Formats: sequence, C-alpha cells, structure tokens
Amino acid sequence: MPNNLRIILTISILLLIFSSCKKETFSTSSNFRFSAFVDGVYFSADSAEGFLHIDTSSNFTMRTFMVIGFFDKATITAFSIDTINSFNLINANYSGWGGKTLEMTDSITGNVFNSNPVNSAIFNITYNDTMKKLVSGNFSGYILDSASTDSILISNGRFSNVKYFY
Repeated sequence: MPNNLRIILTISILLLIFSSCKKETFSTSSNFRFSAFVDGVYFSADSAEGFLHIDTSSNFTMRTFMVIGFFDKATITAFSIDTINSFNLINANYSGWGGKTLEMTDSITGNVFNSNPVNSAIFNITYNDTMKKLVSGNFSGYILDSASTDSILISNGRFSNVKYFY
C-alpha cells in the first residue's frame, strides 16, 4: 500500500474513532488548557484529550498524535503524523512538514472544516511529560468548510498539560 494511502487511511480511522466518542468519556488533567481564537473570537475548551498511535506494521514506524479540545458547540482537532523511529512522543515542530492537519467540527450543524492543503496548518509539541502523559504545544492555520469555500482562521491555538493516552 502506498505511503500516502496508508497515511490517509490512518487519519480517517482515527478521526472516525474520535468523532464517534462523546465528550463525557474523556478525562483531562486538572490544570489543562486548550484555547484558540476562531476568526478573532476566543474559545476555551471544557475538556481536552490527546491520543498517540504508533504503527509498526510496515518496515518503518509511523506515529500519529492528535489533541482534541471539546467546546460547547464545536471540537477542534490538531494532529500530526511522522515516521521518526521512536515509540515515544517527542517535542517537534511540524510547521514545515506536510504531515499535520487542523480540523473543526460544528456540533450543531455537523459542518466539518479542515486545513486544505494539509501543509497550511502549524502544529508544534513544545513540552511532553512521558511519565504523567501530559503534553503542551500550539497550533494555527486556515481551515475550509468542506461544503463551500468559506475559510476560518484559527490563531494562537494553545494546549498545555493535556493528558494523552495510547
């Protein structure tokens, strides 16, 4: 299977898993923060969770990491995929690499906005506590409505002390 197809399939499966989860099933650290400006309006999440998936089924290791913020009327997901040969999450700057995506789902209308092209998003992991499984970082980028050409700017996206799991 070509690498691009494998990446797209992995992203689709992970998004399907997380989009079917209810907000109540997630646990957060007691002092987490997940916030962003969406077209200039400040959003602060009610809860947030991270997920690390490591795929070793091929001849290289593919890591996918996503962090999701749950808001009253939307969710924002920032994630990246890399092939760094490590079984741990590492601090990394994905702003110049095509393996990162930013997505927002409107919980009321069901509209999905995502970064397209994929490399229009910025996603950085700036701190990672592998013992407590807490991660911090930032994200930003333009996202597009999948049903139209409307674009939304997500800026100054930040997450800190978000609990993640495997």
